[in-house]
Amino acid sequence: MEEVVRGTRWMAPPAEVIKINFDGSFKEGSGVAGVGVVCRNSMGDFIGGLGKAVVASLALKEALLCKSRFQVAEVILETDCEHLYRLIKKNSLEGCEWQCWELLTEIFGLLESLDGVSFCLVARKGNKAADYLAVCAAKRM
Repeated sequence: MEEVVRGTRWMAPPAEVIKINFDGSFKEGSGVAGVGVVCRNSMGDFIGGLGKAVVASLALKEALLCKSRFQVAEVILETDCEHLYRLIKKNSLEGCEWQCWELLTEIFGLLESLDGVSFCLVARKGNKAADYLAVCAAKRM
């Protein structure tokens, strides 16, 4: 996996690469959560995505599954969730809430089985589209 690159705005990936931005949103008290996944090509064109009521780590799983759907050799996964990013980079459940252990274990297995996956931490401003979908899903729009 590639090292951290924090951008303050979204930047297009290289040619023949799909960039998949993802984010999760959680409303304390209500227990409502949502994710957003936005897939764009090197021209910045939207080519797919989703928003559904689940937690941030499920957004990562969905983002990884997008790689298979688009049948490309390489994807760049970007998130503004530093906690999740650190867990993935360490390939460790240490510091993870117990409710996500099974899901993160599945994600670690997916990452091991997939080639051409780069995982980057970005500033929230660089992840606006996925954040918007996550907020909409949390509001059930």
